[in-house]
Amino acid sequence: KGGIILALDGMLLHIIARQLEQQALASRIEKISMPRRDCMILTLSSRDFSGRLLLSCSPGSPRVHLTTEKFENPATPPMLCMLLRKRFTGGRLQAVRQAGLDRILFLDFACKNELGDEVILTIAVEILGGMSNILLLQDGRIIDCVRRFDPEEGKRFLLPGAIYELPPAQQKINILTQGVAPVIQQLRTLPDMPVDKALMQTIDGVCPLVCRELCTLALRDLPRLSAVSAEG
Repeated sequence: KGGIILALDGMLLHIIARQLEQQALASRIEKISMPRRDCMILTLSSRDFSGRLLLSCSPGSPRVHLTTEKFENPATPPMLCMLLRKRFTGGRLQAVRQAGLDRILFLDFACKNELGDEVILTIAVEILGGMSNILLLQDGRIIDCVRRFDPEEGKRFLLPGAIYELPPAQQKINILTQGVAPVIQQLRTLPDMPVDKALMQTIDGVCPLVCRELCTLALRDLPRLSAVSAEG
């Protein structure tokens, strides 16, 4: 309440991923609940950490973050929650991965299967607006997901047993790995485009709100790139 509202773009998700790596890596899943069909709460604990991780694919507020908020759970858990508890309870967080600077986060857990053998199971959280989703994966295949899509619907093939494929990649520049030089080079090819839109089209992991704010802070306006170049 009263805090700053941040757009959850790829850059912010990168920061969240690093936070989870630093604080929650090797933590064990003690409890799993689903207060809503599109929201999961993982209670994690280790010798050095104890907390609750919220995963939401709600179209209005998809997000991933640690939370102290308490939620009321339904009397009867959803079937997906029962599956989660069966497959993931007791698993230890082994890795936190992000697909480049896309808004997709992978949480890898070392779990035990029914034979007692260790297997790696993954929860993938896709922060994609109205197409946001949470998927359970093993060996590159979908165990189940919150939102199922059939290819006949004109969307990605997201059904149990299907091979998991990332959404089509956007050809943008990852400044964390490629630096600023290629960004400047690309911007020079877009002289007639407003600066905020040019940044949005060029830099991976930044949302329109951040691009507009950067322009407002640096230029006090949203001019075209040609005007900026002319002013030096």
